[in-house]
Amino acid sequence: MYLETQERSDVSISHEGMINISAQSGHTQPCDTFGVHASLPLLADLYKKGQAAFVANIGNLVEPLTRSSFEDGSAQLPPQIGAHNVQTKAAQNLHAQDASSKGVLGRMLDALSKQAFNTGGFSVTGR
Repeated sequence: MYLETQERSDVSISHEGMINISAQSGHTQPCDTFGVHASLPLLADLYKKGQAAFVANIGNLVEPLTRSSFEDGSAQLPPQIGAHNVQTKAAQNLHAQDASSKGVLGRMLDALSKQAFNTGGFSVTGR
């Protein structure tokens, strides 16, 4: 899935400016192929070897939002979209649907632990 130039003209990358990557077998992501900027061959190679991962669509929305889908209520919105503290938490845990979910690092540590990797983490904020 590539960014369409007409929709994201200020940030889109042409197909020629990308390194094409096929998703690994057994993936659960919504696309089979994606691309990274041509200046990132090391990152593409690490992904292909299973030594790197991508976190896509970072943000507090659950799904794409238009003015009409917001106004008519057809779009699923994060809980308490106007509450700064809730949206800060959603930005940190990257799971806008659930303000009480673990953060990305916590979920990564859980997944690695289940694969018998020795993991650990600490917080610089005391939580």
